[in-house]
Amino acid sequence: MYPPPPGASPILGMEVSGIVEHWGRRRNAEIGDEICALLPGGGYAEYAVASALWLLPRCRAVVTLVDAAALPEVHFTVWTNLIDSARLSG
Repeated sequence: MYPPPPGASPILGMEVSGIVEHWGRRRNAEIGDEICALLPGGGYAEYAVASALWLLPRCRAVVTLVDAAALPEVHFTVWTNLIDSARLSG
């Protein structure tokens, strides 16, 4: 019963992984690359659209494409907590 953010897809799903098939103006991946991403919605669709800013590459040697979908949520949560909230710096 939690509504999606304004402008987000009404289709459920925030965590995705897959193969890049098309890109828009900004890109940080090539067609055929295996990536994972965090979306505001639409992740359970057959095809999903993600900002290039939200993409992470999949490390083939370490994680399967299916398991890679869980990585962006963890990565961005840790980043927010350590860098934004705790103001950790290197």
